[in-house]
Amino acid sequence: MVELLRIHRDAKGTTRWLEPVCERIRNMSARFDANPQGLVDEVHKRFASKDPALGLFVGIENDEIVGHVLAIIEQYDGRWVAWIKQGEHDGRAGRAVIDAVLACLTEWVEVVNLAFKDHGIHVVDLLFSTPRMTDAWLAHSGFLPFRYLMQRKIPMRSR
Repeated sequence: MVELLRIHRDAKGTTRWLEPVCERIRNMSARFDANPQGLVDEVHKRFASKDPALGLFVGIENDEIVGHVLAIIEQYDGRWVAWIKQGEHDGRAGRAVIDAVLACLTEWVEVVNLAFKDHGIHVVDLLFSTPRMTDAWLAHSGFLPFRYLMQRKIPMRSR
């Protein structure tokens, strides 16, 4: 049975998972040609400051990490959203795991909304980008396509 934990400085016993999950974040970021160290640095900074906008979750089974989710509250297109930066499960995540992750994310957003209520921040959307499986995401998690991110590499002249 997978146990989901939110890693936060105020959550007793979760700090031990910070560095192992940061290694997973670094590895996943590198696989997608992103900025692994920059993302891990942001996690460390937000963790150190007890930033409630950091949603860092780890799946534990038999005292081993079997998955993680990294989400951050940030502005997107002029509104506040919970942007899921990464989500990965070793093997196939079943219905119970998917439901548990969505419940954890929902609970975290509710806590964030209370924490930032006086600042005019209210989050009602979970967003993420994916290069594939939009039909599957809709079917198993209720994520509807919102926008498509298009990419074009800029040809660089040699200098």
